[in-house]
Amino acid sequence: MSKKADKKKDLSKQLSKGSQIAFIGNGLSKVFSIGTKVIISRLMGPSGLGTFELVISLTRFASMTGQIGLHQTVVYYISHFRRNGEEDKIAAVIRSGFFVLGIVFTIVTLLMFLSRDQIKTVFFSNETPVIVITALTVMIVAFGLRNYLTMCYRGLKKITQEVFINQFAFYCIIVLSLGACYLIRSNITIHWLAILLIFSAVLSFSFSLPVLFTHLKTKISREEERTILKKMLIYGFPLWGNGFLNIGRAQLDRVMLGIFSNTSQIGFFAAGNTIAVILSFILDAFTPISQPLISEAYASSDFQQLNHIYRTLVRWGAIICIPLGGAFILFGEPLLAIIFGAEFSGAYLMLVFLVFGYTINVLAGPAGNMLIMTNHQRASLLSLLAGFIIAIGLHWFLIPVYQGVGAAVATGVSLAVTNVLRIFQVKHYLKISYEVATVVKISAGITASVLLVSYLRGFGIHLIFLAAIYTIMCLILLYFLVDIRSVRDNIQLIKKNK
Repeated sequence: MSKKADKKKDLSKQLSKGSQIAFIGNGLSKVFSIGTKVIISRLMGPSGLGTFELVISLTRFASMTGQIGLHQTVVYYISHFRRNGEEDKIAAVIRSGFFVLGIVFTIVTLLMFLSRDQIKTVFFSNETPVIVITALTVMIVAFGLRNYLTMCYRGLKKITQEVFINQFAFYCIIVLSLGACYLIRSNITIHWLAILLIFSAVLSFSFSLPVLFTHLKTKISREEERTILKKMLIYGFPLWGNGFLNIGRAQLDRVMLGIFSNTSQIGFFAAGNTIAVILSFILDAFTPISQPLISEAYASSDFQQLNHIYRTLVRWGAIICIPLGGAFILFGEPLLAIIFGAEFSGAYLMLVFLVFGYTINVLAGPAGNMLIMTNHQRASLLSLLAGFIIAIGLHWFLIPVYQGVGAAVATGVSLAVTNVLRIFQVKHYLKISYEVATVVKISAGITASVLLVSYLRGFGIHLIFLAAIYTIMCLILLYFLVDIRSVRDNIQLIKKNK
């Protein structure tokens, strides 16, 4: 076997091995995240779910903004120094970045305290208790610092720790806490929900501290450490813009609904979004392992390796995401009623538009990470900026008229624009061609399947039988449309690495 073939096989092996952990961690995270929302929706209705989602959205937006790009910067620099065996510089990167963020989030806490009345007026109702704003403040700080430290684990290729702490711990704790609280009190008020949010955020943050404690000492001089920090800040500034726009776009819908609508509409939107975002599972699962690999391949000027990473993840994303998106469109309405309650079936139209956006997002593959990890942060920033501007404009005009449906349309369109631009940017800057043939063939086949099952539905066939028919059609189509040999090879690699 040639050296190039060996290298390609080793890369697939790393992707497969890391993806096992990421799949399990992200899968558990999705289960507990959905479980949290289901419990809250059942106990507190659309308004309670809307309040929870608004707090989470504001937390993610503010905590990501406060990280000033350092959460992505540490992955790049740790991967770089790790490749060169410079352990002392890795310690300098971790501790100096944490020190800067400690100062930033101290300022954030002060600003939140001073502006608590304004925050309550703009985003929440006047009846919202102050403890909700307190919970929001604590969560912003805890999420921001936790996310930075877990990204340090990612740079060190400690995927198990990164996935468990960043993806799984918070929702696991809050689900268990909600269950315990319900057993003790038999009902959950907004006050108790806020207390549980504070407890879960602080406890999940504490799990991330070992990576800091084990990298407190370094032999390099303070002058050299300051030089590294300066480089990190310079490198991270475009990433801060990327992070701000990325998380802003992701949370903008619920924030704008909080401004122009009410928490009940946020609750309906959250139900549809909870199901639609499952489509991004495949992309989320591979991000922890693909980021360091992309960074190392680029540092080695191995563009064939970059091409293999990108096209492999696009192919796997299409195989999983397109059939699943079709299933959500076919069976989304009864699915919403079964999971969240009969009143949430009204979120079906929101779900359809969100499925469109998230499908395009997955089909773009790791395009955003490819740009960021290969020193094309500004290009990624431009695509995010375009999508963000479109999202703001559409939210501004559509939400007052169409409420949650308007927010879903705005989100779907902005996701599509951002990711189509990223596909062209990856081709332009990295000379990597897109997996057009695979995506088009699967899309056409699944679209035909959806239309046929929709037609059969008119004959009154039970949903279980329709689901079985759709599943069989998808499997047959994938067998004939996809290169089964390449998929089988990757499955064999996964089995060997167990």
